[in-house]
Amino acid sequence: MRKQALIGLLVVGITYCTAQEYYVPRTNYKPVHSHSWKDSVRHISFFFSFDAGVSIPMRDYSSHDTTHNFMIISPDTTHGKGFANVGFHGSLAGGVFITPYVGFCVKIAYNQNSFDETDLNLLINGRYTYTINGDYSIWQFMGGVFGDFPLGKKSSLWVHGMIGLINVNFPSFSIYNLPGLPYLSWDFTLQNANNLAYSVSLMYERTISTNVSIIGTAAYTGSQLSFPNPTYEFSGPYYNLPPPYTQHTPVTMSFGSLDFSVGLLFHF
Repeated sequence: MRKQALIGLLVVGITYCTAQEYYVPRTNYKPVHSHSWKDSVRHISFFFSFDAGVSIPMRDYSSHDTTHNFMIISPDTTHGKGFANVGFHGSLAGGVFITPYVGFCVKIAYNQNSFDETDLNLLINGRYTYTINGDYSIWQFMGGVFGDFPLGKKSSLWVHGMIGLINVNFPSFSIYNLPGLPYLSWDFTLQNANNLAYSVSLMYERTISTNVSIIGTAAYTGSQLSFPNPTYEFSGPYYNLPPPYTQHTPVTMSFGSLDFSVGLLFHF
C-alpha cells in the first residue's frame, strides 16, 4: 500500500513539475517584468530584425504635376516633382530594452523606386521627349526609441520614432527633340541629396518560438530634400556647343514614403 502511494505521489509530482515548466512565461526574449529599475537593468535584452516589402511614394516625390517643376522647360528651376512609382523597401534594425517595454533602436533601410517616364512624356504632349537613366535609390540611417506593448501571450504592438539621415539619388535624364533642335540633347545631372529625415512606424509581432517572431510593419519616412548644384549639358552634332552649366541654386523636393513590409525578429 505504501509502495503504491509513493508511486502515486511521484507521478503527481512529475506531472506538476512538467506543467510548471510548460507554463513558465518566456523571460529570455524580453526583460523580466519588474517594478524595480535596477531589476530591469539586470535583465536588459536585445533584438535584431530584418524585413522586406513595398515602398509607396508620397508628397512631391510621387507627384506627377508638371507645374513648378525644374524638369519642365520653364522659369522655375528650383522645385522638383518625383514621378516615382511604387517600389521596393527593405530594412535591418536592432535595439536594446532598457525597461520591460521601452528601449533604444537603430535602423538601416533601403528603397528603390523607378521613375514614371511614360506618364511624364504623355503629360508633355510630344513637345519634347524625356529619357530617364536609372531609378531612385534611397538610404536611411535612423536612430530613436521604441515601445513594445503586449497584446497577449504571443503577440505585441511596437511603436517606433526615429530621426537620422537620408541619402536620395535622383536619376539623371536627357531631353530630346527640342523644338527647332531635333538632334540636340539636353542632359541633366543632380548630385545626391543628403538631408535630415524622420520615421514613425507601427509593428505587429507574433511569436513563433522562444526567440523568434514574425513581424509586419507599416512605416512612414519624411524629409525635405535639397539637391545641390544641378548640372546641365548640351550634346549633339553641332559645333561650338555651350560648356556645361552648373546651377548654384539647389532643387528642392518634399519626400515621403509609406512602406509596408514583413520579416523576422530575433530576441537575445
